[in-house]
Amino acid sequence: MKNGNGKYYYENGQLWYEGNFKNDKFHQNGVKTVHPTGKIKFEGNMCEGKKTGPGKFYYENGKLWYFGNFKDDKFDGTNISTYHSNGNKKFEGNMAVGIKYGLGKLYYETGSLWYEGDFKDDKFHGTDCKTYYMTGVKKI
Repeated sequence: MKNGNGKYYYENGQLWYEGNFKNDKFHQNGVKTVHPTGKIKFEGNMCEGKKTGPGKFYYENGKLWYFGNFKDDKFDGTNISTYHSNGNKKFEGNMAVGIKYGLGKLYYETGSLWYEGDFKDDKFHGTDCKTYYMTGVKKI
């Protein structure tokens, strides 16, 4: 069982994590893990193997995938943003343990607004919701 400083590698020999371990789990503020290609995968804090507090996830191409808070390894908090692999915003709003809630927006891969309104249990909710075509024209 790993405790203290150590390293973890992919099968191809690429370093995945270097830092502190507690009970065989990543345990450190300011953690950086990398994809097998060597590009950064995650930046943030980990407590006994779970992401916690502010952090960022990246696609293998280096583009930002998620920016926001973590709680018990899940997306959690207000003002969370996720992105398409091309770098355009995908979602902005609130999440609790990975589930969308409250006011939020979804975007097409092109960056155009697709939906704005309330979410409940990760689904569109309420009557004051707006959806749009990729051209930006509001759907009726």
